[in-house]
Amino acid sequence: MKVKVCIALALASIACSSLARDMQTIQHSGELKVGVPGDYAPLAFHNGVGELLGYDVDMAKDLGEKLGLKVTFVQTSWPTLSGDLQADKFDIAMGGVTETPERAKDFAPQPSGGCQRQNCPRQLHGGAGAGEP
Repeated sequence: MKVKVCIALALASIACSSLARDMQTIQHSGELKVGVPGDYAPLAFHNGVGELLGYDVDMAKDLGEKLGLKVTFVQTSWPTLSGDLQADKFDIAMGGVTETPERAKDFAPQPSGGCQRQNCPRQLHGGAGAGEP
């Protein structure tokens, strides 16, 4: 149930951005690009051999499967996350992105709806971002 709610929220977050690719463009491309810093265990982290693992990584893969899209993880960092999303380097940001007052200016946070807030994808809608998890 929580995964379904998170998927619905992720879809809503993709749809509400005026800067990012819209859902139709994403579906047409066949690829969902997910920005992940990859340094925030257990949500998204690299193991000893460089594999990206974690709850948010699994959730992104599930989202891609439900949408019939290939998921491509794009490396980002906390200082560049908002700018990278605004520059359309990826469609959604995951991996421990927590809602903060500063990010609320840049992101269109979705209600938690059963997900832990830090585990639900966020979508940028403009401006400069905070640089921390």
